[in-house]
Amino acid sequence: MYAMSFFYPAFGHFRNEKYWQEEKKRVDKIAELTKVFDVEVICYLRSQNSFAESIYSQLIRDPVQFSIGFEEFLNQTEELFDYNRHLQHWSDAFGKDNINLNIFDKKTNIIKDFCDFMHISPTSNWYLPNVRIGDRTSYDLLAFKRELDEKKKDPIQRQYDHWLLFELAELITGPENVSWFSEENRKRFSQRFYNGNELIRGQWFPERKSLFDDVQSDPKQEYPGLSKDRSEFINREYKKLINKPDMFLKLQSRRLLYCLESNSKLVSKMLTPVRRYIRNSRRKKWRKGETKRDSIISVLLQWVCK
Repeated sequence: MYAMSFFYPAFGHFRNEKYWQEEKKRVDKIAELTKVFDVEVICYLRSQNSFAESIYSQLIRDPVQFSIGFEEFLNQTEELFDYNRHLQHWSDAFGKDNINLNIFDKKTNIIKDFCDFMHISPTSNWYLPNVRIGDRTSYDLLAFKRELDEKKKDPIQRQYDHWLLFELAELITGPENVSWFSEENRKRFSQRFYNGNELIRGQWFPERKSLFDDVQSDPKQEYPGLSKDRSEFINREYKKLINKPDMFLKLQSRRLLYCLESNSKLVSKMLTPVRRYIRNSRRKKWRKGETKRDSIISVLLQWVCK
């Protein structure tokens, strides 16, 4: 149900009184646009606890200003985790028989599952990533990024903080086996959706004892927070990266470019082929297993140097 998060006003204030009404309109619109096709909806359900932690961490990593605490996030986004109601909308629009429902866990390889479902055999030219950046970003680093967002930096700085997070993730590790949840809050949160989950289990997975395995029991301990020593250490590493000459040049150039682009449609139009080149370049690198990111500034600088 990750895709449902994009129907949410994810940035700023989460709570939306018309959430279900707006979602139903969107789902019905998708059904209307695809009615000439035989559509089968493939859906993966992830335990609400795991999904909540994942999307909260993702919002911190993203290049947006996001600094609210985990408890506030849960209270403002409860609709996201009501899987039974989400599925009802999709079943009404496409028919229950056209919903291919699966349970997701960390062992699930969605790309492989999808290829198997579509009877596609990946060739040697395919690159199927096995590691997700979310699995390699330490909670200390996420807490540090959240502190940066609290300072309300300009959007260009936030974009570069987002990129630097990928580099810092290679340097900053630990603590291991921690969670945004306390044990008590985890049990209370999962209990909110117990009845809806049971309805899903009865209709779709009657052979299972519960919809998700070990939903309330988790060996992870609640994350204790970012210590002063760790914060100072991460901040030193962050400043080393942000003050590197090439990074400083990119940041200032991007600010200038952002200013020009905001005030000139011609500049924006001229940059279109550059962005297209970057997107194509990234696709080629991902196929080769490379993950280094090229920014629009780095590409422009490369062209100037040539």
